[in-house]
Amino acid sequence: MSSERAATKRPEMPSNRPRSRFANLPQTTIRKAITPYLPPPVIQAIERIDPKLEPFVGPEATVTLTVTFLLAWTVFLLLRFVTSRITGSGRAIADEDEDNVLSPKQTETTQHYEETVLLCGPPGAGKTRLFYQLCFGESNLPTVQSIKANVGITLQNEHGPSIRYMDWPGHAPLSDDALQPILKDKPRIVLVLDSTQPVASAADTLFNLLAFVHRQGRRQMQKPLIFVACHKSDISKAKNSKRVKIQIRSELERLLKVHSSDTPATPLWWPSGEPLELDELSFCDLHFTATNCEGEGSPELVAFTCTGNVPDVA
Repeated sequence: MSSERAATKRPEMPSNRPRSRFANLPQTTIRKAITPYLPPPVIQAIERIDPKLEPFVGPEATVTLTVTFLLAWTVFLLLRFVTSRITGSGRAIADEDEDNVLSPKQTETTQHYEETVLLCGPPGAGKTRLFYQLCFGESNLPTVQSIKANVGITLQNEHGPSIRYMDWPGHAPLSDDALQPILKDKPRIVLVLDSTQPVASAADTLFNLLAFVHRQGRRQMQKPLIFVACHKSDISKAKNSKRVKIQIRSELERLLKVHSSDTPATPLWWPSGEPLELDELSFCDLHFTATNCEGEGSPELVAFTCTGNVPDVA
Protein backbone atom coordinates (compact mmCIF):
# COMPACT_ATOMS: atom_id res chain seq x y z
CA MET A 1 0.00 0.00 0.00
CA SER A 2 2.78 2.35 0.91
CA SER A 3 4.57 1.50 -2.34
CA GLU A 4 1.41 2.35 -4.34
CA ARG A 5 1.16 5.74 -2.54
CA ALA A 6 4.81 6.38 -3.29
CA ALA A 7 4.25 5.52 -6.93
CA THR A 8 1.25 7.86 -7.26
CA LYS A 9 2.80 10.78 -5.33
CA ARG A 10 3.08 13.92 -7.51
CA PRO A 11 6.62 15.19 -8.06
CA GLU A 12 7.50 18.56 -6.49
CA MET A 13 7.74 21.54 -8.83
CA PRO A 14 11.23 23.00 -9.03
CA SER A 15 11.59 26.43 -7.43
CA ASN A 16 12.53 29.39 -9.57
CA ARG A 17 15.07 30.42 -6.94
CA PRO A 18 17.64 27.93 -5.59
CA ARG A 19 17.07 26.69 -2.07
CA SER A 20 19.94 27.44 0.25
CA ARG A 21 20.80 28.18 3.85
CA PHE A 22 19.46 31.73 3.23
CA ALA A 23 15.90 30.54 2.62
CA ASN A 24 14.72 31.80 6.01
CA LEU A 25 16.23 35.27 5.80
CA PRO A 26 13.95 38.21 6.65
CA GLN A 27 14.70 39.62 3.20
CA THR A 28 13.27 36.48 1.62
CA THR A 29 10.11 36.78 3.69
CA ILE A 30 9.74 40.41 2.63
CA ARG A 31 10.25 39.53 -1.02
CA LYS A 32 7.67 36.77 -0.92
CA ALA A 33 5.19 39.12 0.77
CA ILE A 34 5.50 41.92 -1.78
CA THR A 35 5.97 39.84 -4.95
CA PRO A 36 2.21 39.36 -5.61
CA TYR A 37 1.81 43.14 -5.73
CA LEU A 38 4.69 43.83 -8.11
CA PRO A 39 4.27 44.04 -11.89
CA PRO A 40 5.94 41.24 -13.89
CA PRO A 41 8.67 43.48 -15.36
CA VAL A 42 9.80 44.45 -11.86
CA ILE A 43 9.88 40.81 -10.75
CA GLN A 44 11.92 39.87 -13.81
CA ALA A 45 14.33 42.72 -13.15
CA ILE A 46 14.79 41.57 -9.55
CA GLU A 47 15.51 38.02 -10.70
CA ARG A 48 18.16 39.32 -13.09
CA ILE A 49 19.77 41.79 -10.69
CA ASP A 50 19.95 39.69 -7.51
CA PRO A 51 22.41 37.05 -8.82
CA LYS A 52 24.76 39.77 -10.08
CA LEU A 53 24.76 41.67 -6.79
CA GLU A 54 24.86 38.63 -4.50
CA PRO A 55 28.71 38.45 -4.37
CA PHE A 56 28.81 42.04 -3.14
CA VAL A 57 25.61 42.51 -1.13
CA GLY A 58 24.52 38.98 -0.31
CA PRO A 59 21.27 37.17 -1.08
CA GLU A 60 18.11 39.15 -1.83
CA ALA A 61 20.23 42.15 -2.83
CA THR A 62 17.40 44.34 -4.07
CA VAL A 63 15.41 43.91 -0.88
CA THR A 64 18.51 44.51 1.25
CA LEU A 65 19.42 47.70 -0.58
CA THR A 66 15.86 49.03 -0.54
CA VAL A 67 15.39 48.38 3.18
CA THR A 68 18.82 49.86 3.96
CA PHE A 69 17.98 53.03 2.04
CA LEU A 70 14.64 53.42 3.81
CA LEU A 71 16.24 52.90 7.22
CA ALA A 72 19.01 55.39 6.44
CA TRP A 73 16.47 57.97 5.30
CA THR A 74 14.43 57.46 8.47
CA VAL A 75 17.53 57.89 10.65
CA PHE A 76 18.45 61.05 8.73
CA LEU A 77 15.00 62.55 9.31
CA LEU A 78 15.15 61.67 13.01
CA LEU A 79 18.61 63.20 13.40
CA ARG A 80 17.48 66.30 11.55
CA PHE A 81 14.48 66.63 13.84
CA VAL A 82 16.57 66.13 16.99
CA THR A 83 19.22 68.57 15.77
CA SER A 84 16.63 71.24 15.03
CA ARG A 85 15.14 70.72 18.50
CA ILE A 86 18.50 70.99 20.25
CA THR A 87 20.04 73.86 18.27
CA GLY A 88 16.79 75.70 17.80
CA SER A 89 16.43 76.72 21.46
CA GLY A 90 15.49 80.40 21.42
CA ARG A 91 15.62 80.39 17.62
CA ALA A 92 12.81 79.58 15.24
CA ILE A 93 12.48 78.94 11.55
CA ALA A 94 9.32 80.91 10.99
CA ASP A 95 8.41 80.04 7.43
CA GLU A 96 9.56 78.38 4.22
CA ASP A 97 6.67 79.49 2.04
CA GLU A 98 7.40 82.11 -0.58
CA ASP A 99 3.75 83.16 -0.63
CA ASN A 100 3.88 84.03 3.07
CA VAL A 101 7.18 85.83 2.58
CA LEU A 102 5.47 88.17 0.15
CA SER A 103 2.32 88.59 2.24
CA PRO A 104 1.89 92.08 3.72
CA LYS A 105 0.20 90.48 6.75
CA GLN A 106 3.13 88.24 7.59
CA THR A 107 3.83 89.98 10.89
CA GLU A 108 0.35 89.02 12.09
CA THR A 109 0.97 85.31 11.64
CA THR A 110 4.66 84.89 12.51
CA GLN A 111 6.97 85.71 15.39
CA HIS A 112 7.58 89.41 15.99
CA TYR A 113 10.85 90.85 14.66
CA GLU A 114 12.47 94.28 14.74
CA GLU A 115 15.14 94.03 12.04
CA THR A 116 15.28 92.37 8.62
CA VAL A 117 18.32 90.88 6.88
CA LEU A 118 17.87 89.85 3.24
CA LEU A 119 20.31 87.31 1.77
CA CYS A 120 20.15 87.39 -2.02
CA GLY A 121 22.38 86.59 -4.97
CA PRO A 122 22.95 84.10 -7.80
CA PRO A 123 22.22 80.37 -7.38
CA GLY A 124 25.05 78.34 -5.88
CA ALA A 125 26.68 81.29 -4.13
CA GLY A 126 26.25 79.76 -0.65
CA LYS A 127 23.30 81.80 0.64
CA THR A 128 21.46 78.92 2.31
CA ARG A 129 24.53 77.74 4.21
CA LEU A 130 25.11 81.29 5.40
CA PHE A 131 21.45 81.47 6.39
CA TYR A 132 21.75 78.41 8.63
CA GLN A 133 25.01 79.67 10.08
CA LEU A 134 23.44 83.00 11.01
CA CYS A 135 20.23 81.45 12.38
CA PHE A 136 21.59 78.31 14.05
CA GLY A 137 25.30 78.99 14.42
CA GLU A 138 25.84 75.80 12.41
CA SER A 139 27.65 75.84 9.07
CA ASN A 140 27.92 72.09 8.46
CA LEU A 141 24.24 71.37 7.83
CA PRO A 142 23.67 69.79 4.40
CA THR A 143 21.86 72.11 2.01
CA VAL A 144 20.38 71.93 -1.47
CA GLN A 145 19.45 74.65 -3.91
CA SER A 146 16.51 76.55 -2.45
CA ILE A 147 13.21 76.51 -4.33
CA LYS A 148 11.34 78.72 -1.88
CA ALA A 149 12.48 81.53 0.37
CA ASN A 150 13.74 80.44 3.81
CA VAL A 151 12.83 82.68 6.74
CA GLY A 152 14.30 82.53 10.23
CA ILE A 153 13.84 84.75 13.28
CA THR A 154 16.51 84.90 15.98
CA LEU A 155 16.62 86.57 19.37
CA GLN A 156 20.13 87.80 20.15
CA ASN A 157 19.51 87.99 23.91
CA GLU A 158 16.78 88.90 26.37
CA HIS A 159 17.25 92.61 25.79
CA GLY A 160 18.47 92.59 22.18
CA PRO A 161 16.35 92.98 19.06
CA SER A 162 14.88 90.02 17.22
CA ILE A 163 16.12 89.70 13.64
CA ARG A 164 14.34 88.21 10.67
CA TYR A 165 16.70 86.50 8.20
CA MET A 166 15.45 85.87 4.67
CA ASP A 167 17.28 83.55 2.25
CA TRP A 168 15.94 84.45 -1.18
CA PRO A 169 16.39 81.70 -3.84
CA GLY A 170 18.75 82.68 -6.62
CA HIS A 171 16.40 81.68 -9.42
CA ALA A 172 13.54 83.89 -8.17
CA PRO A 173 13.55 87.48 -9.47
CA LEU A 174 13.68 90.30 -6.94
CA SER A 175 10.86 92.38 -8.35
CA ASP A 176 9.49 95.56 -6.78
CA ASP A 177 6.47 93.63 -5.52
CA ALA A 178 8.80 91.17 -3.78
CA LEU A 179 11.18 93.76 -2.35
CA GLN A 180 8.64 96.30 -1.12
CA PRO A 181 7.28 94.33 1.88
CA ILE A 182 10.73 92.97 2.73
CA LEU A 183 12.71 96.18 2.75
CA LYS A 184 10.17 98.62 4.13
CA ASP A 185 11.58 98.64 7.69
CA LYS A 186 15.29 99.05 8.53
CA PRO A 187 16.54 96.70 5.80
CA ARG A 188 19.99 95.14 5.86
CA ILE A 189 20.76 93.66 2.47
CA VAL A 190 23.44 91.01 1.96
CA LEU A 191 24.33 90.22 -1.65
CA VAL A 192 26.12 86.86 -1.62
CA LEU A 193 28.32 85.99 -4.60
CA ASP A 194 30.75 83.17 -5.29
CA SER A 195 34.17 84.85 -5.44
CA THR A 196 35.57 81.92 -7.43
CA GLN A 197 33.14 82.52 -10.31
CA PRO A 198 32.42 85.35 -12.78
CA VAL A 199 30.44 88.21 -11.27
CA ALA A 200 28.02 88.97 -14.12
CA SER A 201 25.00 87.34 -12.44
CA ALA A 202 25.73 89.01 -9.11
CA ALA A 203 26.15 92.37 -10.85
CA ASP A 204 22.76 91.95 -12.50
CA THR A 205 21.15 91.31 -9.10
CA LEU A 206 22.96 94.28 -7.58
CA PHE A 207 21.88 96.50 -10.48
CA ASN A 208 18.23 95.65 -9.81
CA LEU A 209 18.68 96.24 -6.07
CA LEU A 210 20.26 99.63 -6.66
CA ALA A 211 17.51 100.59 -9.09
CA PHE A 212 14.84 99.62 -6.56
CA VAL A 213 16.51 101.46 -3.67
CA HIS A 214 16.98 104.52 -5.87
CA ARG A 215 13.29 104.58 -6.79
CA GLN A 216 12.21 104.07 -3.20
CA GLY A 217 14.54 106.82 -1.99
CA ARG A 218 12.11 109.35 -3.34
CA ARG A 219 9.54 108.04 -0.88
CA GLN A 220 11.70 108.83 2.15
CA MET A 221 12.60 105.16 2.71
CA GLN A 222 15.41 104.78 5.24
CA LYS A 223 18.81 104.62 3.58
CA PRO A 224 19.60 100.88 3.35
CA LEU A 225 22.89 99.09 3.83
CA ILE A 226 24.05 96.69 1.11
CA PHE A 227 26.77 94.28 2.22
CA VAL A 228 28.41 92.48 -0.72
CA ALA A 229 29.67 89.16 0.67
CA CYS A 230 32.48 87.87 -1.56
CA HIS A 231 31.82 84.33 -0.42
CA LYS A 232 33.93 81.16 -0.46
CA SER A 233 37.07 83.19 0.22
CA ASP A 234 38.68 80.11 1.78
CA ILE A 235 39.05 78.50 -1.67
CA SER A 236 42.48 79.03 -3.23
CA LYS A 237 41.22 80.48 -6.53
CA ALA A 238 38.86 82.96 -4.86
CA LYS A 239 39.23 86.63 -5.78
CA ASN A 240 39.73 89.13 -2.98
CA SER A 241 37.07 91.73 -2.24
CA LYS A 242 38.93 94.55 -4.00
CA ARG A 243 39.18 92.53 -7.20
CA VAL A 244 35.50 91.61 -6.99
CA LYS A 245 34.59 95.27 -6.48
CA ILE A 246 36.47 96.28 -9.63
CA GLN A 247 34.76 93.56 -11.68
CA ILE A 248 31.34 94.44 -10.27
CA ARG A 249 31.87 98.10 -11.15
CA SER A 250 32.77 97.18 -14.74
CA GLU A 251 29.64 95.04 -15.07
CA LEU A 252 27.44 97.75 -13.58
CA GLU A 253 28.84 100.32 -16.02
CA ARG A 254 28.02 97.97 -18.88
CA LEU A 255 24.47 97.48 -17.59
CA LEU A 256 24.02 101.24 -17.18
CA LYS A 257 24.95 101.75 -20.83
CA VAL A 258 22.57 99.01 -21.95
CA HIS A 259 19.64 100.36 -19.94
CA SER A 260 20.29 103.97 -20.93
CA SER A 261 20.15 103.04 -24.61
CA ASP A 262 17.07 100.82 -24.20
CA THR A 263 15.06 103.29 -22.10
CA PRO A 264 16.60 106.74 -22.62
CA ALA A 265 13.60 108.51 -21.07
CA THR A 266 13.84 106.57 -17.79
CA PRO A 267 16.22 108.09 -15.21
CA LEU A 268 18.83 105.66 -13.90
CA TRP A 269 20.41 105.49 -10.46
CA TRP A 270 23.69 106.90 -11.81
CA PRO A 271 24.16 109.80 -14.26
CA SER A 272 24.58 108.54 -17.80
CA GLY A 273 28.07 108.89 -19.25
CA GLU A 274 29.83 109.54 -15.94
CA PRO A 275 32.40 107.11 -14.46
CA LEU A 276 30.75 104.96 -11.81
CA GLU A 277 32.01 105.44 -8.24
CA LEU A 278 30.55 102.83 -5.90
CA ASP A 279 31.75 104.71 -2.82
CA GLU A 280 29.79 107.82 -3.79
CA LEU A 281 26.26 106.44 -4.03
CA SER A 282 23.96 108.95 -2.37
CA PHE A 283 20.97 106.68 -1.83
CA CYS A 284 22.60 103.67 -0.11
CA ASP A 285 25.78 102.40 1.53
CA LEU A 286 27.66 99.70 -0.39
CA HIS A 287 30.46 97.61 1.13
CA PHE A 288 32.50 94.61 -0.06
CA THR A 289 33.96 92.01 2.32
CA ALA A 290 35.40 88.51 1.88
CA THR A 291 33.35 85.84 3.69
CA ASN A 292 33.28 82.07 4.20
CA CYS A 293 31.66 79.45 6.42
CA GLU A 294 34.86 77.78 7.64
CA GLY A 295 36.51 78.19 11.03
CA GLU A 296 35.31 81.34 12.75
CA GLY A 297 33.22 82.19 9.71
CA SER A 298 32.78 85.87 8.88
CA PRO A 299 32.79 88.13 11.96
CA GLU A 300 32.27 91.25 9.82
CA LEU A 301 29.12 89.80 8.28
CA VAL A 302 27.79 88.65 11.66
CA ALA A 303 28.41 92.11 13.13
CA PHE A 304 26.62 93.76 10.22
CA THR A 305 23.57 91.51 10.39
CA CYS A 306 23.28 91.86 14.17
CA THR A 307 23.99 95.57 14.61
CA GLY A 308 23.75 97.19 11.18
CA ASN A 309 27.30 98.52 11.51
CA VAL A 310 29.34 97.96 8.37
CA PRO A 311 33.08 97.40 8.76
CA ASP A 312 34.94 99.44 6.14
CA VAL A 313 37.37 96.81 4.83
CA ALA A 314 36.92 97.29 1.10
